[in-house]
Amino acid sequence: MEKALDMAFLNLQDRYDYVKDLNDKLRLKLEQYDLVQINTPDERNPFILNLGVKGIKAVDFKEELEKYGVCISIKSACSVVISPSKPVFAVTHDRKRALSSWRISLSHLVKLEELEEFFYIFDRCYSDIVGL
Repeated sequence: MEKALDMAFLNLQDRYDYVKDLNDKLRLKLEQYDLVQINTPDERNPFILNLGVKGIKAVDFKEELEKYGVCISIKSACSVVISPSKPVFAVTHDRKRALSSWRISLSHLVKLEELEEFFYIFDRCYSDIVGL
């Protein structure tokens, strides 16, 4: 147990800073899309980014991303798919926004190349599903 904890805390600040940088890059890139709505506040946990594409149900965007091997989370596993995200609805009071929300999880194991690949795939999916 001691060894596992030592390894878990090894370079903890560096890992946190790296993930925060990934999250910042992700936010900056996604904010360039007109219909993307970032639901995660600026003061945040950098390991998760909640967002949605206005007018597009989360499940539809999830299915589009899955065609390219990208997995995202819509809600907790025990939630009903057609119900809105309770946390997003609580913050925004917008049912449509809560229905379109999904989240990306990050860790120190995510490589910059993987993030760049995600940007490419997101762009294709966004164009296909929004109809651009």
